[in-house]
Amino acid sequence: MWCGLNRSVPQTRFNAARFRELFRTAAETVGGTSREDWDTQIAFLGSADGAEYDRRLGLGERFESVRRKLNDFV
Repeated sequence: MWCGLNRSVPQTRFNAARFRELFRTAAETVGGTSREDWDTQIAFLGSADGAEYDRRLGLGERFESVRRKLNDFV
């Protein structure tokens, strides 16, 4: 969806097989050996502490800033 909105990567780069590869790689990189590890990390990101972590990183704000700038060119 992000790539479609921002036209940063061709849609053809993100088919089902590519997503499976990306998620598998992310799961291996993040660590842990079980579904519970992954679920714990996802639960943290969805929690109030995770929202604070995201706020401190400023990724949401940076994303919105880039999105708005790109939309000005469309």
